Amino acid sequence: MRVIFGVFGLSVATVASAGFEPYLGWATVGDPGNRTPTIQEAPRFFPPFRQPGFDVGSVDHEFHISKAEIVIDQYMDFLDIYQRYHYDGPGGAGLTGSFIFDVGVNPDGTRNYDVGDVRRQVPIQIAFPVAQAYCNWLHNDRGTALEDFTTGAYDLRDFFASDNDASLVPVTREPDARYWVPSFDELTKASFWDPEKNDGEGGYWRYGISSDTAPIYDLPEDGGQSSAATDAILPVGSYPDATSPWGLFDVSGTYPEWSSGVVLDTEIVFQSGSDFRESERVARRVDALGEFRSGGFLFSGNAFRIATNIPAPGTLLGVACLGVLAGTRRRR
Repeated sequence: MRVIFGVFGLSVATVASAGFEPYLGWATVGDPGNRTPTIQEAPRFFPPFRQPGFDVGSVDHEFHISKAEIVIDQYMDFLDIYQRYHYDGPGGAGLTGSFIFDVGVNPDGTRNYDVGDVRRQVPIQIAFPVAQAYCNWLHNDRGTALEDFTTGAYDLRDFFASDNDASLVPVTREPDARYWVPSFDELTKASFWDPEKNDGEGGYWRYGISSDTAPIYDLPEDGGQSSAATDAILPVGSYPDATSPWGLFDVSGTYPEWSSGVVLDTEIVFQSGSDFRESERVARRVDALGEFRSGGFLFSGNAFRIATNIPAPGTLLGVACLGVLAGTRRRR
């Protein structure tokens, strides 16, 4: 059971959209305090693949997460401003992804970027620190100063002042962050945990389509559930009936997604994929003693979603006086 606050048919998620509205809206992830996976559900989290105690997936709070990955159309306004401050310069790596093209240099050294109309609803693929800067920008109401990109949800000041030192990229968000890249626990739960699985006992699905059977890789019109194993480049949400238990689109899609967290006192940035039993790669690791172990592909391009609190930023002051409507999680 999840609780939705509303007035005159207007939900909190709708009121919150005054701050930032993802392309296909928010999903609300409830069931706080859910359990972590069993060895049958996710053997890669257990010995010999991981040391004992590598527990992920349990989240003690409700949260919003964008139903779709952030798309290019949402990214262009950010790019036009942020390029002036990018730690690797306006033409640097991890900034534009596969479908944004540099079409000329301005007198001040900034770039003109272009993207075809067909690709505007495709996920942007960027480096992890750029995704963090994007969250800072949202946190600071789309400001234009350097500090609007280096502070807020994440403190990136030391990293920006370094020579791309991956060890200085923060893993956890600031306590008052308004928007952030979901933690590994949050993304895992939103993608695979279903409190109604196993006759209501709860469980993790293997795939992000609420199934233990692999998706059908084909076009939507041909009965497909994912484009991951095809050559198709489709807009987000092209498979509306193939969602996670909480309504996330394209978890079993083409693009791995960023997440991060602290597991066993170790700071880690993850690249997560669509198969819960197998796909996850560590992009950065700082051990419990604070020793930097690897930078990996932290600066490669991956997709990402945005998470936020409930009530979300922008909720009207009067929300405390709103009525309470109870509803069950939508089944698919």
